[in-house]
Amino acid sequence: MVPRTSYSSGSPAATIDFFAAQDAAVRRTRRLFPLVLVCAALVVVMFDLWLGLIVGLHIAHSMPQDAWDAHGAGTFWFLLLIVPLEVYATATVVVLATVVIAILKRERELRRGSAAFAQGFGARAVDRDNLREREQQLVNVADEMALAAQLPPPALHVLDAEGTINALAFASNPDDAAVILTRGAAEHLSRPELQALIGSALARVRNGDVDLNVRLMGWLAGLTAVGRIGTWLMHMPARVGRLTSSGRGEMNDLQKAAFFFSLIFVLIGLVIAVIGYAGVAFARWIRVLGARQRVLLADASALQFTRDPDAVMALLQRLKRAGAQRMGKRDQEEVGPLLVVPGVGWRCLPTHPSIATRIAALQRE
Repeated sequence: MVPRTSYSSGSPAATIDFFAAQDAAVRRTRRLFPLVLVCAALVVVMFDLWLGLIVGLHIAHSMPQDAWDAHGAGTFWFLLLIVPLEVYATATVVVLATVVIAILKRERELRRGSAAFAQGFGARAVDRDNLREREQQLVNVADEMALAAQLPPPALHVLDAEGTINALAFASNPDDAAVILTRGAAEHLSRPELQALIGSALARVRNGDVDLNVRLMGWLAGLTAVGRIGTWLMHMPARVGRLTSSGRGEMNDLQKAAFFFSLIFVLIGLVIAVIGYAGVAFARWIRVLGARQRVLLADASALQFTRDPDAVMALLQRLKRAGAQRMGKRDQEEVGPLLVVPGVGWRCLPTHPSIATRIAALQRE
C-alpha cells in the first residue's frame, strides 16, 4: 500500500493527502454515474415527445372531424395520448440501444491502452531508443516526475502539429500511464517549467482524476451519440452527391432524384441533432463538475513533485502571458478536463479556473 504522503510549502494549497484525493475521486465517480443515467433518460424523453408529436399529428389528421372535436383537438397532450404505446416503446429501445452501443464502443477503444489512445489523438510516440533533439531532457524530466509521484515511468507522446503549450496524461490502468505534450511545450519550456508541466499532468494520474475522466469518456459518448447521428444525417446530401457524381459536373435524372431525396434526411437529421444537442449540453455540464477544483489540486501536486515553487509559478506566469492555448484538434473537448491549460473553444463550459486564480491559490498563505 502506498503510504499516506503530504507536503507543505507554507501554503494550504500545497498540502496534499493522496488517499483523501483518491477517495474523493471514487465518491465523485459514484455520484456521476447516476447523473449520466438521469441525463440519458431526459434525452430519451425528449426524443419520445418529438416522435409522439409527429405521429400524433398524423393520426389526428386521419380522424373524423367529430372525433377530433370531441377529444379536445389540437392540444399537445391529446396528440401524445393518441399515439400507440408501441411507438414510444420502439423509440425508447432504439435511443437506449444507440446510447449503450456508443458507450460500449468508446469503452472498448479506451481499453486498448494509452499508446492506442495517443495515436488516435494524433500524437507521435517518443522512441526512447532513437531520441530526437531535446527529447532526452523530456525523458529525464518525465522519469523524475514519475518517481516523485510514485508511478512507473510513463510513455511519452508529442503532438507535433500543436505549437501551443499544453499536456495531458492518460492511463487505461495504473501501469499504463502516458504523457501527451504539444510540440510547443517540448520545444519552448525550460527544464524547470517542463518539470512543472509534466508534474501537473502526472498528478491527474496520481490523484485518480484520469481514471474518473476515462470513465466519463465512455459514459458521455452515449449522451452525445444521438447528436452525432443527427449531424451525420444532415450531411447526407453531400455524401450522396459525392457517390453519384459522374465527374462531368452534371447529374442525370436518377442522380438528381437521389440527391433531392437525401434532403429529407437533412430535416430529420436537424431535428435529431437539436434533440441530441441536449445530450451534448448535459455531457459538457457533467464533464466540468469539480474539474476546476481538480486543476488546483494538480497544481499543488506539481509543486510537491518538483519541490520547486518557483518552477510552478514560472510555468503559470508564462501561460498567463501566452493567453488562450486553444488546441487545433476537433476532439479536444473530450480530454478538456485533463489538459494542464484550457484547450477547448468558447462553446464549452470552463474546465479550468483562470491562471490568475491558480497563481493566487499557490500564493495563498
